[in-house]
Formats: sequence, C-alpha cells, structure tokens
Amino acid sequence: MSTMTLPDYLGDAKRVREARAPIEADPFKGAFLTTICPGCGHDVNALVVDGPDPVFADLVCPRVGCGHEWTEAVT
Repeated sequence: MSTMTLPDYLGDAKRVREARAPIEADPFKGAFLTTICPGCGHDVNALVVDGPDPVFADLVCPRVGCGHEWTEAVT
C-alpha cells in the first residue's frame, strides 16, 4: 500500500486570503471633500476630480447650476 501525498491546496488558499488587504468599507472614501464652494458660497461635499497630490486637490461643486471648479490645499 503506497501513500500518496497531495499538494496543500487549502493551505495555499488560506495564505492568499490572509495576505490580501481588507476591502475598504466605504468605496467613496476620499472621493468627496467637505468645504465651501468659492463659486456659490455654500457648504458642499465637493467631488475630488484629481488628487490629492501631497498638497492640492482639484474639486468640482456638485450643486446644480454651479459646477464651479477649483484647486484647494489639503493638508
């Protein structure tokens, strides 16, 4: 009677699962920045279009009729 050794498939799957980064609970985290729109003067959750690089983010006002685009320092 010979003993047959199988690869540890389940162990490999467990190691891959443990090595993965946890899934972010909020997929929109970092997509909006609470600020005051310089175009309409309202408190808004501006959409981050580009950035943030280490210092600045390009933003767009989400209010209908405004749509103002600006760059703001994020420190």
